[in-house]
Amino acid sequence: MRPPKALADSPLWQFSVTRYARDGAKPAALALQEAGLDVPLALWMCWAVSEGRDPLSHLETARDLAARWNRDVVHRLRAARDVLKHPPGFADPQQAGALRRQILDAELDAEAMLLGALESLPLARTGGTPDVRSAARSVLEAYAGNAGVTAPVRPFIEAIFSDAKKE
Repeated sequence: MRPPKALADSPLWQFSVTRYARDGAKPAALALQEAGLDVPLALWMCWAVSEGRDPLSHLETARDLAARWNRDVVHRLRAARDVLKHPPGFADPQQAGALRRQILDAELDAEAMLLGALESLPLARTGGTPDVRSAARSVLEAYAGNAGVTAPVRPFIEAIFSDAKKE
């Protein structure tokens, strides 16, 4: 996954790309998405916890930011990409496939831009060195509760914080 130039050296971007590549992370992330949670927001929360920061202090701001961006940009791109899974009869299938890949790249760029905005939120440091998995599970469960959904948080946490692949 290539980041927009502005995010190439972003610690959150590096965390997200590295952790999303771990075994089981993609299906766990999709399960969170299907439950109604935003995956970039969940990755931001896990990153913040791993950095000893408190993402819950800005959860409302982060959720509002993500909701607006997803509504106005990401979901529209995803909808266009979904249409091109089965292109209309007038469209050349190869051209439609190429356009679908371009839209996927744009969708990933939009999600990366959201990560950049989330990374800039001023998060307070937490005291001490918490058990990162427990802390991440706690903040993601708080996010799910705030969103009014039941989400499979544990598999996501286990995949994101697994030691299966070394950075």
